[in-house]
Amino acid sequence: MKFGLKSLFWSAGSLLLLLSVLLLPALNVLTVTLMMVPYVILYTMLPTKSFAIQAAVVLAIAFLIAGPVAPVVGLFFLVPAVIMGHLYRKKPLPGLY
Repeated sequence: MKFGLKSLFWSAGSLLLLLSVLLLPALNVLTVTLMMVPYVILYTMLPTKSFAIQAAVVLAIAFLIAGPVAPVVGLFFLVPAVIMGHLYRKKPLPGLY
């Protein structure tokens, strides 16, 4: 497993953003716009298994702090972030550019 200090900071950032979406209603608009950024960076930085472990830990901690709505909101942003990260990792087609 590849857990570096950078990946732990991005995981902490995703946890803080997730909790601020749920617990600070005044900052919802700002935090929702930034919600996928830590997940995309983590997906491109880590191997798939390490990313899955860190995302599961973040969602579990958010569940313990904020309740059952936290994993639902987290998964809502996690799915498109994984797709964006996967497409970023993928090499472009040779005839496209």
